[in-house]
Formats: sequence, C-alpha cells, structure tokens
Amino acid sequence: MDGIWRSAPAPALRVWWHESPLRWAPNDAAIGWAAALGLDAGFWLRLVDQVHRQRGLSSAATFVADDRPEANCRRVDLEDGVLLWIEPAVPGLGESLAERTLLVASSIGVGFWSRDLDTGATLWDTQMYRIHRRDPQAGPPTLRQWLDDHVHPLDHGWMSERQQRDHAALEPVSEVTFRSPPHDGEVRWIQAWTRRLRRDGRRLTFGMHLDVTERQRFDTLAREKERAEQASRDQAAFMARMSHELRTPLNAVLGFTRLLTEDPDEPPSARQAERLQRVREAGSRLLAMVDGVLEIAKRPAEPAAEEPVEPAPPPGRTGRPVWLRGGSAVTQPDLFELPPPAPAAKPLRVVCVEDNDVNMLLVRELLALRPEVELHGAPDGLSGVELALRVKPDVLLLDLQLPDISGQEVMQRLRGQPEFAHSSWVALSANAMAEHIRQTLDLGFDAYWTKPIDFAQFLAGIDALIARYRQGSVATA
Repeated sequence: MDGIWRSAPAPALRVWWHESPLRWAPNDAAIGWAAALGLDAGFWLRLVDQVHRQRGLSSAATFVADDRPEANCRRVDLEDGVLLWIEPAVPGLGESLAERTLLVASSIGVGFWSRDLDTGATLWDTQMYRIHRRDPQAGPPTLRQWLDDHVHPLDHGWMSERQQRDHAALEPVSEVTFRSPPHDGEVRWIQAWTRRLRRDGRRLTFGMHLDVTERQRFDTLAREKERAEQASRDQAAFMARMSHELRTPLNAVLGFTRLLTEDPDEPPSARQAERLQRVREAGSRLLAMVDGVLEIAKRPAEPAAEEPVEPAPPPGRTGRPVWLRGGSAVTQPDLFELPPPAPAAKPLRVVCVEDNDVNMLLVRELLALRPEVELHGAPDGLSGVELALRVKPDVLLLDLQLPDISGQEVMQRLRGQPEFAHSSWVALSANAMAEHIRQTLDLGFDAYWTKPIDFAQFLAGIDALIARYRQGSVATA
C-alpha cells in the first residue's frame, strides 16, 4: 500500500495515528496540487487535525479550512492510521492539476516545496531530493541547512542576503539562479521560483526548483560564440578601415608617379625618370607590405582551412577572375556581359562619384588618355545621384565610402529606374578585403576595382567597355 499511494497520480495524504508525535506525509501529486493552489504546510496540519477529530465518522467527508472548501477527501482506514484520497471541490480540477504537476515534474524535472517561516515546517517532493542530491531519509532541510548543504560556497553570501531581504520585505515572488556544491566534481545550476504570502498572521513560502545546468552550458556557449563573432566582426571592420586608410594615399603616390613617368606631352628627363622609378618601386614594396600585414592580421577571423568563396555569376552573366594585390582573387560577374542593346555612336558616358580630390584627379588623368570617354564627376553620393539622373551614364564608377551616403546606396537609388537598365556599375574602393568585395558584388555591382588603381587593368576595363559599346553591347540613353 505504501508504494501505491506515494507514486499515485492523484493527490493523497497518509496519516499514522499510533506514532508520537503524529506523523503524516503527502505524496508528490498532493504537494504539486497544493503548490498550484498556493496552499502551505498549514493546510496539511489543519487537514490532519480535522481528520483526527472525525475519526469514526463515515469514510467520505468534506474538509473545510479558512472558511472555504478546498477538498473532498475519501478516507481509507488502515490498521495504523488512515489514507486520504484528495478530490478538489471543483470536479475534475484535482485530476487536471495532478496530471499537469506530474507531467512537469517527470518530464522537465521540477521539484516542489513549501515552508512555514514561523514554525519551520517544510515539505519537499521526491524531485527536490533528486535535484539537490539529498537522501530522502534525512527529510527536508531547515533553511540554514539548505544554505549550508545545497548552495555553492561562492553563492552562499549573496543568496543568504537575498533571502533575508526578501523574507523581511515579504516579496510576493522572486526568482534566482544559483549553483549547487560540487558533487563528484560536477557543479549543477538550479533555478528557483519562490512565492511568499501571509495567512492567519503567519509567513508562508512555497515554490519550485529546476536543474538548468544544460541550459546554462548552452547559454555560456552561445555567449562565447557571440563574443567570438563580434570580435571577428570588429576585426573585419578594423581591417577594412586600415585597408582603406593605407591604400588611399598609396593610390596617389603610385598613380601620379606613373603619370609623370609616362606623360607624352612633358616627358621627364633621364635623371627624373630614374628618380620616379625609385619612388614607384618603393611605393610598390610598401603596398606589398601593407597587403601582407593585412592578410596575416585577418587570419584568426578567417581560418586558413577555409577555401576562398567564389560566388556564382548571376543568370545571363559569365564569371571572370579579378586578381587582388597579395595573390588573393575573387571571381566576380563579367562587367561586359550585358543584354544586347541598340547600336550607338556617342561617346561612352561615365559618371565617377569620388570624394577624394586626388583620386578623382587620377581618374581624370587616366580617362584623358581615352578620348572616346565622356567623364562627369561628383564629390558625394547625393550630388552623384542628381548628376546620374541628368547625364544618364553608361558606366558608373562609385567610391563606396562617401561623406553623405554610401556608394551602395547610390546604386540602389538608381538601379531600378528604366534609364539605367543597361548601365554598368563598378565599385571603386581602397578596401581590398575579399569578404567585403564578395558582399559588395552580392548587392548587385558588376565589378569591383581596387585602389591603388592598376593602370593596365583599369584601362583594359575601359577599353573593353568602349569596344563592346561600339559593337552595341552597351545601351545609350
């Protein structure tokens, strides 16, 4: 009989008459049912008292406490006492609460408890003993025993202060997460919910405990993963900024050195040419060093085993590799594979949006070598949008870091309009980080040309555009 009522899904209370002092115990379903209704240990004491006073009465009785019906109890008389099967006054409520309590307790591992702060009377269900790895034969601990035996030493101080503060203020509800002492070398995390109330002038508490060790481990891993990802994002942003800041002045040094060296109208003397060659070689070595340092610095964020990503060209376009200084390469859509438009004989109209005066001057000097190109320049994104709407260019060279809006936003504002259906979009940037190039191409740019400008690649690209344009591969406005 003892095993049956203890494991029964319905609330039950066992009372032993012949023991001194009088001994009684609710089963787990009864403890869960009482906790769900906010009933404390005093309820069981009142119930036991009424059962004792009604000894000899019918085996079916209704017990009332605090002037409100709480339960109908069916009594089973035993040789050494009585067993009460508890049926809530509302039909069906007991079964529902008991089933729900058992489901939570068995599948999730919730433990229920209650304590009378004035008398010290305490009840634990089976799950509480399991959670705290306490021998049920020892019975539920006192509040001091619980702190000493079942709270980690590192949490003991603040937990003790928290309990004293909450009990003094009689906070209605509180929630804490704490560690249990090591057991076989393992520390478990416990989440506790506590409800406090006053009844008949007495301070009562009851609540639930749940072992959340696995969730705590998952949260810790998630936080570590987020920190690692944030560090990677911060590193990528820093490297992109460094790439831009270091390569931009090198673009001017190498670009204008070459323009001076190859100027057909004002060619340098032999001595000047030798000096310019020295500057150019030094600039090239510095650029290689910058790229090498940036490549090494980004390795923790991009594991060495990871293969370079080569995004597939959009439908209707082929792919061609654009090589970056330092040996890395990104496959991007071919700038010149466009839908065949009607032939035209006008110059190739190019709008270049660039806020750096030196870079804009370098582009002007380069495109001056191509009389077939009609260049229009804008110093920021908004004026670039206005200029493009007025000029309706065939090609847009867009710096990505502009003082007002980004080059990406310039493209997004213009690309959907019919007059730009056959325009080509080229990102022109000192940010040579491969991931940034991939992201930019994914936004819809047709090509990504890096700074310092490679004269041969830049002019080859322009020449290809001119040739395709003359053959009718680039639409006119």
